[in-house]
Amino acid sequence: MKSEKISVYGMTCEHCVKTVTKAVSSLKGVSSVNVNLQGEYVDVMYEESSLGTDDIKKAIRESGYDTEKKGHAEMKDNGGGGCCC
Repeated sequence: MKSEKISVYGMTCEHCVKTVTKAVSSLKGVSSVNVNLQGEYVDVMYEESSLGTDDIKKAIRESGYDTEKKGHAEMKDNGGGGCCC
């Protein structure tokens, strides 16, 4: 098992936390997910033989959030985040 801490930008509320948790938890090989709203990151425990960091980041991005910090204008242009807030 490998533990990875991945930055997540664009989360604003508990709905965002649930969305990211669901997206990452659905990946085969993930055993635990802990999303930290204030710290803007997710701690993931996963089996390296099943997936990698890029797979986890892709799931986060596909759920509507960024894994790299961007300027405010750039985030606004691409939707900024996957939240309803």
